[in-house]
Amino acid sequence: MKKGGERELRTLKIWRKPAEGIVKINCDASFWTVNSAGGWGYIIRDWAGNVISAGRDHLPHLLDAFQAEVVASMQGIQAAIDLGISRVVIETDSLLVQQAVTSNQWNLSPN
Repeated sequence: MKKGGERELRTLKIWRKPAEGIVKINCDASFWTVNSAGGWGYIIRDWAGNVISAGRDHLPHLLDAFQAEVVASMQGIQAAIDLGISRVVIETDSLLVQQAVTSNQWNLSPN
């Protein structure tokens, strides 16, 4: 709830399945500025929504939230590679990660 008794509106996010034969990797991360630490997590599901793999961990030393999001994405991708999965769709709420993957804008980033 916001100050003054105002209600905060939240959007309901619904998982959308990928096309048949493709798996989806959902990844997310967190970052705490107080101690420059955070965490990451991913879940890999098939086109029917069945969980294939999931992982998460703590990140004790981070530069920023972008680095945490990059780690989350890379961990999910590496898990798919380790499982021999090559047809994937990656879903993240990080616009910066999406831009880094689809452009050359972040090529010189320390992340």
